[in-house]
Amino acid sequence: MCPCLCRKMNTRRTASHNGLMFMYQLVFSTRATYIALSFYSVFTVSIGVFNMITQTGHIIDYVIPISSGIAITSFLIYFHQDPKHHQPNVIKALVILNAYAFITPAWYFTVGAVWSSWAFIDEFPPVSGIMLIASAALVVKAPRSWLRFVLITWGLVCTPIMVYLLTHSVELNTPRGREMLIFFGPGGFILLIILTYQRKLIARFSQVQDNLQRSRRQAEYDELTDICNRRGLISWLSRDESKTPDVSGLIIDIDHFKYINDTHGHETGDAVLKHVSQVLGSHIPEQSCLARWGGDEFVILLKDMSASDVQKVADDCLNSIREVLFPSVGHITCSIGAAPNLQSSDIDTIIRNADACLYTAKRQGRNQVVIKQPQEPLTISQ
Repeated sequence: MCPCLCRKMNTRRTASHNGLMFMYQLVFSTRATYIALSFYSVFTVSIGVFNMITQTGHIIDYVIPISSGIAITSFLIYFHQDPKHHQPNVIKALVILNAYAFITPAWYFTVGAVWSSWAFIDEFPPVSGIMLIASAALVVKAPRSWLRFVLITWGLVCTPIMVYLLTHSVELNTPRGREMLIFFGPGGFILLIILTYQRKLIARFSQVQDNLQRSRRQAEYDELTDICNRRGLISWLSRDESKTPDVSGLIIDIDHFKYINDTHGHETGDAVLKHVSQVLGSHIPEQSCLARWGGDEFVILLKDMSASDVQKVADDCLNSIREVLFPSVGHITCSIGAAPNLQSSDIDTIIRNADACLYTAKRQGRNQVVIKQPQEPLTISQ
């Protein structure tokens, strides 16, 4: 059973939390990965097809872009199958593809310019910025163990280009030559070094997020049953921003729980509480919240449900607990008080109305549901 039984409700985040996590989510979010893979797949294939049509004179101008685009498309398909678990493998594959797509043209055009009569700055495709951006992204996203490989790849791209430009002053003293010198020289080097240190900041963001989530969970969840506690229930209720709330409340009390504790021990009692929470959690609808209210009492809050549906939920909970054979204890029963369709989001009001019905159920012999419509007599089901 999912620990969080507060379903289909948007989690409210504070402004400070949003600001803190913006950069982390921007870099690592599933959506960002989808967008990046889709863009580069279409972009590289388009460049390759364009170069093939215009006949640039170099087979590498369309072989590498098209093959890279096909590879990225396959990465995208693989990533889509299981984004959470496949993302690290996709990043590693992109690091390898980056080496193939960038090192190959860097050496092809520099060596070719030395051996042939063409000018390097005229023949090298205008992809300096893309190379730098892609490498910078991998510096940030690559696993720590792969960071050195990314930096070595960038060094193998820059080395032949820098050596060629510095030994061919005529080409260096052109606007394109100076631009490439900055991209593949100090500019790119400084950017990648800065991003390497930024990884520590991003790691810190991740740690802060984990700490916030852990603190929130500890504050709003019951340690024994792993469902909401009072504070979590109030937090769930406060997320309803409707002007006319329609909330129904159920209080479930395990019959003769003190006898179970006294006879079988507190460990058995705790096991019963955990088992009951699992049984209740499997029988509540969406847009509801299950919480341990304290001791042997559980509370279920329901949103926008008719009184008849609330009655059905209460009856299902009652019967499901009756039917379970609890280890060391056997069959147990419970009493349920239900207060449907309260036009209030105040937890005290909801609990007070449901508790009055619970009191009636226990006074009338337990093992039953008592539900009360506003201004109407109590309805009892056994």
